[in-house]
Amino acid sequence: MRGITVMAVRTTSYGKRGTYEYTDPSGTTHSYFREASASEIEVSYHPDDPAESVGV
Repeated sequence: MRGITVMAVRTTSYGKRGTYEYTDPSGTTHSYFREASASEIEVSYHPDDPAESVGV
């Protein structure tokens, strides 16, 4: 995906599936749900729609 890539930080307790959060340049925090157990993951989003993200 082309766009902005950031690190999203896990905000739920550890397990197989988790919620991750990232902040766009305007300071708005967005959530991303993924089946992963890492403490951080990379996500990408289009600059015109930071709420729509995909895991990298």
